[in-house]
Amino acid sequence: MFKSLLTLVRGTANSAFEATIDQNAILILDQQIRDCGASIRKARKALAVAIAQDRQLQSRVEILNAQIGDLEERAIQALKAGRDKLTAEAAEAIASLENERDAASKALLNCTKETDRFHSIVRSSEQRLRDLERGRRTAKTNDAVLKLRDKGLMTEQNYLNTLSEAEATLARLQSRQCELNYATEVLEELEAETNPKTITEKMADAGFGPPTQKRANDVLKRLKSKSEADGVPAQKHNPSKPNTV
Repeated sequence: MFKSLLTLVRGTANSAFEATIDQNAILILDQQIRDCGASIRKARKALAVAIAQDRQLQSRVEILNAQIGDLEERAIQALKAGRDKLTAEAAEAIASLENERDAASKALLNCTKETDRFHSIVRSSEQRLRDLERGRRTAKTNDAVLKLRDKGLMTEQNYLNTLSEAEATLARLQSRQCELNYATEVLEELEAETNPKTITEKMADAGFGPPTQKRANDVLKRLKSKSEADGVPAQKHNPSKPNTV
């Protein structure tokens, strides 16, 4: 029982750890890339030092070869001149220089191999780092899109509820405004029915009492009356019979 409980605790802790890793994968990747970048920068510096050492060894070998060649020419001249002792000293110096050159050449060969291998590792690491950086940018973009999508999926119903509520509110508002418009029209009609001025106008229109407002017929009758009073009878115009001279 205790063993099972311990296994459960370990499993729960491992699951929580993995969940934390997944939730913070982008942050972890960013830090890992920064660490890799720092390591590669140090590797570049080390590579630069190694290349400089190669060049120094190469230069040393070239100098030793030049010294050996110069001493050989001088030793040959001394040998021809019968200066055996001087020739022997030159030969001893040449042998010492050749030993030093051989050792430097061997060191140069080994250093060059290591430098080339190290250079290849640095180039490969730099390429991998560039791939990681491109992958990180893509991962960040995808992560942002996924978060937006997940957030949209989680809150889509809330958005729908909000839109539905807003539409219902608008419908109620429009209905209320329509009711107010109808109520206003009915109120105006009721006021008109009980308004003494309106009743007077209706009675005047029905012929009971003088009109309350000037009308076109009244004005026309007045104009005809004035015309007849001035002795100019009003003539009717017949458009079917034009005037002749």
